[in-house]
Amino acid sequence: MLLDRDIRDAAGNHRHDRLGQYADGVAQLGNAPVLFGLNVVGLLAGEFTRQYSGDRTHLDAALATTEAQILAIVLSEGIGYATMRSTPRESRDPFTFKLGRSSFPSSHATQAFAVATVLADRYGWGVGTVAYAAATAVGAARILQERH
Repeated sequence: MLLDRDIRDAAGNHRHDRLGQYADGVAQLGNAPVLFGLNVVGLLAGEFTRQYSGDRTHLDAALATTEAQILAIVLSEGIGYATMRSTPRESRDPFTFKLGRSSFPSSHATQAFAVATVLADRYGWGVGTVAYAAATAVGAARILQERH
């Protein structure tokens, strides 16, 4: 909270330029319906692979990523409502707390990191590096959008 103003000011310089536009797109990777849709695609691909080769590796990974996403939503939303933090767009004071606000932690970033962790565990450092980079981009995008 002590660094909120400095981070907000640094990120605010990019809110309306091309970087801010990219942030809007990247943040969608952490949007629950979008990420769930990607998990469903993974489930379908995993089931297809299992049907034709008998290999359950991809299906089990897709089931685990879906479970991780659901748990991340529940935990991040619960913690968010308990902390009652307002977003930087709602209040410039980092010590503003209001019932019904859930800015901390970011549900988008939490879900993205939960899925990235499963992918890194199941597929190794190559896939993990890409997944963690995407999750980091989601978190940074939410800061640029002044949502967290």
